[in-house]
Amino acid sequence: MAIYTVYMQPPPKAPADAVLVREGFNWWAFLLGALWLLARGVWLWAVLYVVAGFTVPRIGAAIGLEDFTIFTLMAAMAFSAGLWGNDWYRSSLERRGWRQIAIVQGEGREAAERRFFDRWPARHPSSRQTVATS
Repeated sequence: MAIYTVYMQPPPKAPADAVLVREGFNWWAFLLGALWLLARGVWLWAVLYVVAGFTVPRIGAAIGLEDFTIFTLMAAMAFSAGLWGNDWYRSSLERRGWRQIAIVQGEGREAAERRFFDRWPARHPSSRQTVATS
């Protein structure tokens, strides 16, 4: 079962405006690094990732590190992005005014979304659409 935190901009409106962020390791952040961070709007970490990606190999070569050591440092940097990428994304959302409104779990993203959408009217009765009767 995967656990997701659900974020929305206040005031909560439609459940379709929600952003679900998975807990745990993010393979796309691990594999794509700065591109994944940029796509999520995590600008500060993306810039730091790119700067480190350029400086670590050059400084490593300048001080005489072996290629394998430099590769290990770069792999550790990618692993860090995978490990903490979702946390950096959550922090970025909160800095931009988004609020965590729920935690849901499901077998996958679709199941978690379905669970969140099913419970939405019970949590936010003001967001229900009223039907006019004549």
